[in-house]
Amino acid sequence: MYSVKLYICQFFVSYQQWQDVDTQGATDAEFITVSDTRQLLCVANMRNNAGQTQVMSVVYGWDGERQQFVVVQYLATKGARAVHSLTVHNVTYVVFANSFDSELQAYET
Repeated sequence: MYSVKLYICQFFVSYQQWQDVDTQGATDAEFITVSDTRQLLCVANMRNNAGQTQVMSVVYGWDGERQQFVVVQYLATKGARAVHSLTVHNVTYVVFANSFDSELQAYET
């Protein structure tokens, strides 16, 4: 079973569950602060319950009014194993590392 929840917790005195989001075999997640008003949570999804690796990974953005992460964008990935961010000249980039295309039976990078 690859469809599981990713739990987002908040720390006060102890960790308390704040929100959960659906994943498809998530292998990595990264929190990115783009600016004082823009925070993102990127989730690399690897495969669905049918074993297919052509799945959507997700970028969530913090919604201050709703006090939760909401979907900003879906990205087509193929067996995503990792997600990382980097900033060059004040521009933030997000990189998803793909590993395997189950449809073509081919490894990719």
